[in-house]
Amino acid sequence: MTPVTLALHTVDIGTLPTHDFIAYCDSLITRVQHSWDAGADVVVLPEYVWQGLELLAPEPSLNSFAKWFWRECWPRLREALSHPQKTVVLG
Repeated sequence: MTPVTLALHTVDIGTLPTHDFIAYCDSLITRVQHSWDAGADVVVLPEYVWQGLELLAPEPSLNSFAKWFWRECWPRLREALSHPQKTVVLG
């Protein structure tokens, strides 16, 4: 049986980023990649990793945030975090 190494992260939802969405998305990518580089096979971020970010949208609404996520953030995440031997759970 091959061992699997997990990296479990937490996020402080009380500290929303004051910068743009892309910078936040990139910071999550960096956290995952650092965990993989440190030997993790699976990186797990909590389900609330995206909570509250809709308040930073140009039009603060869940709909505006969802549009941003699928158009801007998801393609970045998919490209940066697609790895044949690694896994990430993004909340």
